[in-house]
Amino acid sequence: MSDQCDLLMAEINYLYVFLMSMVAVMNKLLVCFFCVGASLTLFGQDAAQLDIKLEGNGSGMFLVEGCTDDLDSLVVTATEPSPLGYTLVITLGGSAVKDIDYILEVGDTLVIPPNETSVKIPIGAVTDNESEDRESLTITLADENTSNTFNLLILDALEVKIEPDDIEVCQGESVSLSTVLPGTYQWVVGNDTILTDVLSFVADEEQTIKALASYGNCMAEDEVDINLRTGIVFNEGDTAYVCLGETANITVDIIGNAVGDYVWSPMDSALTILDDQAIQVNTDVTRTYYLSFTNNVCSVTDSVVVRVDSIPELPITVVPEKESYCPGEIVTLFPRYLFPGDFPDIEYMWTFDAGTAIRGDSLKSFVLSTEDTSYFRLMTTNNACMRADSVLLNVINPPVELSLTDTTVCPNNPVRVELLNDEDFDEIMWSPEEGLSCTDCPDPTIQTATSMTYTMSGMSMGCPASGSVNVNIFPPDPITIIPDTAVCPGSPVLLSALQANEYSSLTWSGSVECTNCESPVAIADGQPVTVQGVKPDGCLGIGGTSIERFQIPSISVETDSLISSVEVGTPINLQASTIPDVSGTGSFTWMVNDMDIAATGTTITTPVVAEGDNVFKVSLTTADGCMTMATTTIEGIPPKYEIPSAFTPNGDELNNTFRVLIFGAIRLVDFKVFNRWGQLVYEGTDEQGWDGRHNGKQSPSDVYAYMATLERLDGSIEVRRGEVALIR
Repeated sequence: MSDQCDLLMAEINYLYVFLMSMVAVMNKLLVCFFCVGASLTLFGQDAAQLDIKLEGNGSGMFLVEGCTDDLDSLVVTATEPSPLGYTLVITLGGSAVKDIDYILEVGDTLVIPPNETSVKIPIGAVTDNESEDRESLTITLADENTSNTFNLLILDALEVKIEPDDIEVCQGESVSLSTVLPGTYQWVVGNDTILTDVLSFVADEEQTIKALASYGNCMAEDEVDINLRTGIVFNEGDTAYVCLGETANITVDIIGNAVGDYVWSPMDSALTILDDQAIQVNTDVTRTYYLSFTNNVCSVTDSVVVRVDSIPELPITVVPEKESYCPGEIVTLFPRYLFPGDFPDIEYMWTFDAGTAIRGDSLKSFVLSTEDTSYFRLMTTNNACMRADSVLLNVINPPVELSLTDTTVCPNNPVRVELLNDEDFDEIMWSPEEGLSCTDCPDPTIQTATSMTYTMSGMSMGCPASGSVNVNIFPPDPITIIPDTAVCPGSPVLLSALQANEYSSLTWSGSVECTNCESPVAIADGQPVTVQGVKPDGCLGIGGTSIERFQIPSISVETDSLISSVEVGTPINLQASTIPDVSGTGSFTWMVNDMDIAATGTTITTPVVAEGDNVFKVSLTTADGCMTMATTTIEGIPPKYEIPSAFTPNGDELNNTFRVLIFGAIRLVDFKVFNRWGQLVYEGTDEQGWDGRHNGKQSPSDVYAYMATLERLDGSIEVRRGEVALIR
């Protein structure tokens, strides 16, 4: 039998591939017979369940126009993965139109890959700015084995509507709230926020409940009032606190019709019913009491806890414990220790009149720094119980009696201060040492040039004590420096102090000719001038001034052609320029080589007057009377002239005369020609010169001597001697 089963199994395995393809294509039921103890595994596309949900911006059940640019995701999940995957046909329905009212980034089929269980499809509302109310969309996914349909809405605007919108119940009844548009919302109940699609709760009080929705950047909310037809309200709240030994008075108000049956329980010895709506409880332990009330509408029950607390005596321990303390000592105060498990709600509060809390003014232990005698009070509360305890700390503040504590004097004037009760002190020390005649005496003399605070420290009655004296220095009196004027830069100014007769000495600083005088001469160089005076009583005065300087323009001079050398006697053009331009207000004068030029203004024409350097200077006098100048140098070169060495007076109109040929600014004063025997044969100054005749007769060819006297423009004389050959 076993061999037959093995053979059958081999045949089945041989046909495995064929069977798998047939299952996938034909979706037929494959029935196999196999023997007991044998196993067979078949793989195919299972009839899995599909789950469709919306994830992203909102509650998962709708899309909203205009709230976000981000798309939601339609998440399709199969309950089981398939080695072949899933191919699902998509069918769309509803009033919404794809690509007009919504975007769904998928075609006609959806594929879940092999061995995967889920896939996401981007989906979102199209903002069309049209009022279309709520549009519906149904998405159906199906294959040969399974199908599922997902319904959602497309909204013009985000909305929330709670249903029912009017709630009135009996106290203690259960209430369920949902929204017209299904989905998950934030429900606000009192101080709690609950995320759910349906809110269920017990109505134990009247209240307002809100539902909040958000989608992208949009927010919406709705609210509903929970009203009670009948309800019990304990005026003391859920818990009535009472201190041990005291009576708890408890009252109630009834919501709705207060006419009905009242039943209080338990009816123990601690309970006293004053009337239907008021009781007294006198108990030494915490108890719970119930009121059941029935009227013509409801039957309700509520309860109140009578909480009994106590506070034992709390003696305060002082560490360190002393009869008296000095200021600044650190003291710790401890009340009696209470086990927190027995007194979980206990609270402490310390108050005091003098001192500095270092740690724990709202804690059990209290650390402080002493300042003066004071009660330190501890107020302890345990719900309804209160207890006040206190301790007195005696702080010794030894008196410090100084003859003065504040004074104002002139610099370095002596001030004597005295500790009047020095017999009460064991040690005395003054500080700072600077300016004190002594540091360990009771009556030092103080001399200081600046305001100072001096402190006396010592020990009295076993405690440190100190006092201080402020020695203030009179501020310097103002000194007025005159004159307060403006001058040309570098000009001397005679200064004086207007209050000079009030001072025994004056000391000047700055660009002054003397420092320890009454009226120095200052130079206007832009630097401040100060004066300090000392009065006969030692008090000071101080003053200062800055001598204002008139603005001097910068000046330059140029030639018209930027020449650097020119023949003596040649006229040149000179131009003066200033920054800023003061040509309309300033006065300009000119010189050459320290000689005045008879010309004014910013532009002149004048000759070069001398050989070598010709220094042209322009001087500017401003409207304020300040002067400045600029120079330029032009080299003067000698004027040109020539004297021939021969001439031929033969009447051919060429070189017929002997004369001085002048090309520059020079004048011929005298011209003489001599024969070899020293006889004067010609004398003259005209431009024609000597024509070679003497006494009307032609002079013979020979070598003749000459002497030419010339005068330059500056009046200097030049004498030129030489020989000339007369050739016929």
